[in-house]
Amino acid sequence: MPIRHPWRLSAALLTALALTACAAGMMAFDDSREEWRSQADRTCRTSGRVTPSPFVTPMEPIFEEGECGADAPYKVTAAADGSVAFSVPATLACPMLPALDRWLQTVVQPAAGENLDSKIVSVDVAASYVCRTRNNKPGAKVSEHAYANAIDISAFRTADGRRVTVADGWKGAPQEAAFLKTVHDKACGPFNTVIGPDGDRHHQDHFHLDLARRGRNGDGKFCQ
Repeated sequence: MPIRHPWRLSAALLTALALTACAAGMMAFDDSREEWRSQADRTCRTSGRVTPSPFVTPMEPIFEEGECGADAPYKVTAAADGSVAFSVPATLACPMLPALDRWLQTVVQPAAGENLDSKIVSVDVAASYVCRTRNNKPGAKVSEHAYANAIDISAFRTADGRRVTVADGWKGAPQEAAFLKTVHDKACGPFNTVIGPDGDRHHQDHFHLDLARRGRNGDGKFCQ
C-alpha cells in the first residue's frame, strides 16, 4: 500500500527517520528506477539547502508500486521564503525546492516588476507528485511527476489582484505575454526541463518544470 500521509512527529524527527530509512535501504523501488534519484534526494536533505518551516514540511518517504515515489519529499505551501504562496500544497522532492526559489526570486519577481509593475504573491499549482506516465499516455515513460521531481504552474497572481494565466496570457495582452515568455525562457537554467504552450498540445495552459537528468553529465536541458 502506498504511504501518503505525514507522521505526526516533529520536523527534526521526520528528517532523521527519513534519512535512516534511506541509508538502511529500507525502501525498494523497481530495478528500472535510476539510482541518482535517491542519491539526489539524500544529498539535498543532508546539505541543509532546505530548512523546514511553517510552509515547508518534511514528509515520510513515498513508496508506490514500481518506480513511483520519493525518498525525501516535502509538503510545500509557499516558496521563496514564504513570499509566494501555492494555490494548493505541492509534494516535491528536496532538490526541486532550491530550484523553485531561485526561479521565483531571480526571474519571476524581476519580470513581474518590469512587465506588470507589481510583484507575484502566489502561483496556481496544476500538478506536483502523481504516479503516472508522461502526459498520461499508456506505455509511455514514467513522468518526472512520479518522482516528485516536477511541478506544473498554470497562473501567477499579483499583489494588485491580477491573475495572469498561461492559457490566456501567452498570446494575450502585451505586458502579460512578455512576462510569461520571460519567466518561461529563463526557467531553463534553474530547471532542466521547461515546457510551455509552444512545446506541445499537452502544455497549452501551464508550464511544466522539472529536474530530469539529461545528457552524459546529467546537466543537459530540454526547453520549449
